Amino acid sequence: MKPLTEKQKKYLWIAAGVLAAIHFAPGILMRARLAFTHPAVLAKPSPVRPALQQAPPAPLAPEIVAAARYGGVWMGDTITPDMNRCSLKLEIRLSDDKPAKLKGYASKSCVPLQGLTHRGPITNGIVQNMIDQSAPASVIMTGTPQENGISFTVDQAIGTEINGCSLNTLSITDFGQGQVAAQWQETKQESPCPPGKMMLRKRG
Repeated sequence: MKPLTEKQKKYLWIAAGVLAAIHFAPGILMRARLAFTHPAVLAKPSPVRPALQQAPPAPLAPEIVAAARYGGVWMGDTITPDMNRCSLKLEIRLSDDKPAKLKGYASKSCVPLQGLTHRGPITNGIVQNMIDQSAPASVIMTGTPQENGISFTVDQAIGTEINGCSLNTLSITDFGQGQVAAQWQETKQESPCPPGKMMLRKRG
């Protein structure tokens, strides 16, 4: 094999240089690019904000709570010491006022049983007297919620009982499941009326 001439050696060195440049050029270019490129500014993580706490709901008015608990129609009857069979109907609901008021609508009637003890024949007069005396007396009331019931005061009286008494105050108190104990005080001009009480059951 003939030794390489100086010219051939020169061509080999040039070819080797080109091959080396082709092999190392991508890495050199990448490093150069990174060297002249500004580093990316890392976005600072936003501070973690505590979740907004929702304000607790405003408490319901006592009248609304009482209406949900006692609203509806309550009825009952009892025999009084003077031998009258008395019945009471009480409706409780919220008014349309703003703010709403707790209203009560009560009707009380008593049937005198003394006429039934009459030893003689039942006459038309006795029957008519019983009908007259059993005419109901009604009142419209405003209620104030209590811890275990409602206390009512009378706003307007509609009619009076045959004895001249009319409801002045009335209250109900929890008594077992589906019942309330009603107590009332009646008044009239001539003399005081005895207080009354009765068990009422929810009817609607």
